[in-house]
Amino acid sequence: MQPNSLYVNNYPKQPAVIPTVNTSTVSTTRSTVPPTISTSFSTSANTSENTIHFSISFNLINLPFNEQLTNKSSPVPQNITHLVTQVLQNSSLSSELSSCQLNSFSHGPNNSTAVNITCQFKNDTASMNLDRVAIYEHLNNRTQNSRALGPYNMDPNSLYVNGYHPIQPVPAPSLVYFMINFTLTNVNLTDELSNKSSPASNNITLLVTKIFQNSSWSQEFSSCQPANFSHGTNNSTEVQLRCKFKNDTSLKNLNKVVVYDLVNNETHNSRALGPYTMDPNSLYVNGYHKLPTSESLANFTVNFTLTNLSFTAALTNKSSPVAKNVSLMFTNVLQTSSLSPEFSSCQPATFSPGMNNSTAVQLTCTFKKNTSLNLDRVVVYQQISNGTQNSTALGPYSMDPNSLYVNGYHAIVPTPPPSPVYFTINFTLTNLNFTDNLNNKSSLVSNNIKSLMANVLQNSNLTSELSSCQPASFSHGPSNSTKVLLSCTFKNNTLQMNPDRVAVYEAINNGTNGSTALGPYSMDPNSLYVNGYHPVVPTPTPSPVYFTINFTLTNLNFTDNLNNKSSLVSNNIKSLMANVLQNSNLTSELSSCQPASFSHGPSNSTKVLLSCTFKNNTLQMNPDRVAVYEAINNGTNGSTALGPYSIDPNSLYVNGYHEVLPAPTLSPVYFTINFTLTNLSFSGELSNKSNPVVNTITSLVSNMLQNSSLSPGI
Repeated sequence: MQPNSLYVNNYPKQPAVIPTVNTSTVSTTRSTVPPTISTSFSTSANTSENTIHFSISFNLINLPFNEQLTNKSSPVPQNITHLVTQVLQNSSLSSELSSCQLNSFSHGPNNSTAVNITCQFKNDTASMNLDRVAIYEHLNNRTQNSRALGPYNMDPNSLYVNGYHPIQPVPAPSLVYFMINFTLTNVNLTDELSNKSSPASNNITLLVTKIFQNSSWSQEFSSCQPANFSHGTNNSTEVQLRCKFKNDTSLKNLNKVVVYDLVNNETHNSRALGPYTMDPNSLYVNGYHKLPTSESLANFTVNFTLTNLSFTAALTNKSSPVAKNVSLMFTNVLQTSSLSPEFSSCQPATFSPGMNNSTAVQLTCTFKKNTSLNLDRVVVYQQISNGTQNSTALGPYSMDPNSLYVNGYHAIVPTPPPSPVYFTINFTLTNLNFTDNLNNKSSLVSNNIKSLMANVLQNSNLTSELSSCQPASFSHGPSNSTKVLLSCTFKNNTLQMNPDRVAVYEAINNGTNGSTALGPYSMDPNSLYVNGYHPVVPTPTPSPVYFTINFTLTNLNFTDNLNNKSSLVSNNIKSLMANVLQNSNLTSELSSCQPASFSHGPSNSTKVLLSCTFKNNTLQMNPDRVAVYEAINNGTNGSTALGPYSIDPNSLYVNGYHEVLPAPTLSPVYFTINFTLTNLSFSGELSNKSNPVVNTITSLVSNMLQNSSLSPGI
């Protein structure tokens, strides 16, 4: 129960003001020094002679003293005075109580606050029992034996009333406590477990409680409470419980050894607590842990190599995290094996460099000697091998499967014979007509063909690997030929390179005269396939197609330097023509253009002869001279311009081909005529082209030209 939660008909009443208390400064040290005692009885001049004063002193251990507390009108002093008043008002002295007034707050021991309050009671003859003892007892009873005043913790030895404080006899210890520690390896620590009141932590506590309740100590057993749950190694959970027993004279034999043995026996040698797996070496009772005697133990030296753990000098430290982790994972392998009841522990012996940057591990594993079990190195080896996937994996580490040894024992795994290698051989015999009888395995012809192929391979460099050849099927081939399918088997020799389909193909091809003859039978040379392999004979590259291109440049004067192949002008003309073709629909077929010759043309022009090469593409129509002519004609504005050069439009020829172009229609010639009429005043209407005056002037000029020698052209 929450200690401040009990109410009966709203009793007791709570203070109106609940201050916030800094519990981080709470001290559990109890004051044993009596406070300064005020006057035990007085009658003040400003109070009635029928009033009795009592000085009440106590220490609040979770209220650190500060100077603000000396201000009697501050909230905290007023609240504490109110709490004391409420305690007395809720007692049988309520009718006599007059008031309580704060006297002082001062420094107490261990950063506590010493409080002194004066309470006034009516001096009533009916209250003959009103004395300091009665007031002490009422205060003590209503503050949980002088331990709590509202939210404040009181020093139970600090309450004094008019100097009165009863001397409490020291009680004999009533309980015997045992601190029990163990580790659960299959439980991950969670926030729920860290909460001591959670179902998960209560369940673990209950399992240990039942061990004692079902034991011979059940009458003396009181309870177990969770003390702490914390992280253990490898994601385990360390548990600490506090178990109490009644301090009875009959418990003289109950000690940490007895409790240890009881828990150990009821948890299968500290291995299982209900559904939880325990680390068998983790059980401690009040610091006691029993170690098995050497006479009852059997030690086994376990060697293995971790191939994905590079050796470092840190591994030689047996307490390093990696060394501990490897030992713990190996421990888990044996704890989850059939040897779990006998297994005790594994400890790292050495870590050393292995081959290929691996790490050689040596552990010493200890087992309890059990006369009912024939525990030897072979049994331990088998259990380890089974728990590490045939000696290949230890948690995240890869093991060398041939590296596991237990006391020098290593099981030799027989190597299975390698599987044979099969090749399917297809070919066509052109001079053998197909008959259904060929698929009869006892057919003389089919067996003869099989033998002929076997002889070809036996006489090759594959003779030592060949096992046999068997006919698979015979079927119709083209032109009344026969398709043959054989299956040939070769030994899988791991000591040397196994034959592949290319090697088998070449052996057959060489032994059949280039795949043309198998004994008396003629072979289709393109029909031989081995496991689908048939070499592709490279197709010869077709010869390129050449075109001679002639044209005349009318604005380039001929010079002898043009025939120099390094001439900038001749190379520029070549590049311009190549660009024309590259920008045409022939771009994918064009290879290059080269100047052939330059010569004198009419009117100081230059005749050009170029040689352009095109790829001979058998997949599509090769370009012809007409296509090349049209590509050049279109790219030179109707054979009139090549870059900055003017072409004679009738000079373009491709391999002698030239198109006669129809005479072009002459474009009209325009003349703009300006003049001034001095006797015509300008007006805005003249801007309208349909104005009669404008039309008249235009007609006069038109008539003048029509009546001149230019009349045919107007």
